[in-house]
Amino acid sequence: MKCAVVLFLIVSSLSLSVKADQLLELRTSVRALQLQCQSWREDDRQLIRDLQQQLMDIRQQNEFTKREVSDIKRKNEILSGKFKNLNSLYENLQIKYNKHNRRDAGNVTPLGTDLRRTDSHFKPSFSLHDHWPVSSVTTQTPDVSSAVPLHHWLGFGSQVTAGGTGSSVLSASTASTGQLGGTVSIDQQGGIGSTGKQGGNVSCTCQKGDVGPAGPQGINGPSGLKGDIGHIGPQGPKGDTGRTGSKGEPGPMGIHGPKGDAATMIKQDGVAFYATLTNTINVRMGMTLKYENVLTNEGHQYDQNTGIFTCDVSGLYVFSWSTGVGQSGFVNTELAKNDQMVNMQITTGADDHELSNSHTAVLSLQDNDRVQVIVYKIIPGRSSYVLSQASAFSGFLLFKH
Repeated sequence: MKCAVVLFLIVSSLSLSVKADQLLELRTSVRALQLQCQSWREDDRQLIRDLQQQLMDIRQQNEFTKREVSDIKRKNEILSGKFKNLNSLYENLQIKYNKHNRRDAGNVTPLGTDLRRTDSHFKPSFSLHDHWPVSSVTTQTPDVSSAVPLHHWLGFGSQVTAGGTGSSVLSASTASTGQLGGTVSIDQQGGIGSTGKQGGNVSCTCQKGDVGPAGPQGINGPSGLKGDIGHIGPQGPKGDTGRTGSKGEPGPMGIHGPKGDAATMIKQDGVAFYATLTNTINVRMGMTLKYENVLTNEGHQYDQNTGIFTCDVSGLYVFSWSTGVGQSGFVNTELAKNDQMVNMQITTGADDHELSNSHTAVLSLQDNDRVQVIVYKIIPGRSSYVLSQASAFSGFLLFKH
């Protein structure tokens, strides 16, 4: 028998030890889960802050992009205006070019035509002596291969070279005009001549010439080294107020302050009452509830026979009343001051249990003001019983005027 008792005690102690270990392990697991949840919360807060910062950066980039688009549009308008001006200038040049071509086409004269004609079809408006003055003319035949083109615009569009042999005359003014020769093209380039002898040293005392005109601006050189940091400039104007930040984490609890002085009670006329219904009653509309079971009545301003509180001390008062109804019951009550509604309370019981509601009002009263609880509404066909255990009326003076 003793062995059985000892064995039972051993088994019981082992069972308790196992349960204690399981409880400790469970507590450790709960603590680990709490730490993990706290870590997740911190990660979520950091993620929210990062997302808010990214959103702010995206908005700033959007504003910068809008400004760049606006600048590009403005530059596009300026380039469009310049392009229109260039197009107009090109059209004017094209018109002048077409006029010039038409004039040249009308003045073309075939080679071999006798230039000495003086009919109305062609009459030169200039003299060759005006463009090529000659003092005398020889009778030698010029070498056609070495002829040089006369780059003179003769008024009829053809560029010609010197003609053949003219008559022997004493002066250019009395020479007869020779016939215009054919056009000779010079395409072959001559050979390179031999190198001349080097000249001797010539000493010359020369005067310094004037300073020449300034040359064109050269290309920009490489960037110089970074200079020293300049002086700190004046403080700029105050910027706009930023957005309100998110609510921060609660700070650590502060240390307890020193113990305060003992409170001093200011004695004044005490007014307070508390009363309940004696029995469960069946109410009707317009009925004043009489709370006859008076538990407190300091100042004796509540009348249990009428259910009315009459003020004798002017001041600020706090009133509360509760109404309990049975299953499927319905009673609507109001707190009235001098027969005027101040607040309303609707109490509706459920199908399977009773219900009690309560309301509180703070009223400023003068002498002889009356406060009472009145039945405002009931529903025919539904229970209108007010339960005594869950219905009460109370009030007290908060402070005097």
